[in-house]
Amino acid sequence: MKVLIMYASRYGATAVIAEWIAERLTIEGWETERREAREAPSAFSGYDLVLMGSGIYANGFLPEMENFIEERKDELAEVKTAFFGTAMKTECMFVKGKAMGGVQIFEKYAALTGTCIYGEMLHGEMVYARMTDTDKKGMDYFYRMAGFSELEIAERKKPRSLMNKAEVWAFTENLVKRVMKR
Repeated sequence: MKVLIMYASRYGATAVIAEWIAERLTIEGWETERREAREAPSAFSGYDLVLMGSGIYANGFLPEMENFIEERKDELAEVKTAFFGTAMKTECMFVKGKAMGGVQIFEKYAALTGTCIYGEMLHGEMVYARMTDTDKKGMDYFYRMAGFSELEIAERKKPRSLMNKAEVWAFTENLVKRVMKR
């Protein structure tokens, strides 16, 4: 099996997760190629699966991954696809009656390709001090919109990593099972 892992990573966590996925697939004897969304190959022929992942910002993938999927949706419809997202919270939550986060984010991407066999959210990391001013403003807006207290906001701004190689490998093993079923 040959897998193309396309990813978009603003601060590096998603790139590390893509590396861990490739490592686990290699143990299975699969051939992998990792590329940033901006460096997509000209064609997907020869790949058994295109796995796409991104850090989650503003309830979606980073713009470069969204653009990649939108621009290449017809080609992606010709190959099996799967998705992963990297976020501090992996479950869906409701904010003012609207679903945010969780695997529901993948619905719009899966609909574009029509060939999605699996998707999962994986834990990432956040170091508020390293974030751009724009990202900080976005996080602050989200915290206020979600109704977090000042204490909760202060806790969330502390550097933290929930990245977990065992979680990533379990995702990869589930992905392998789904690819082999089809």
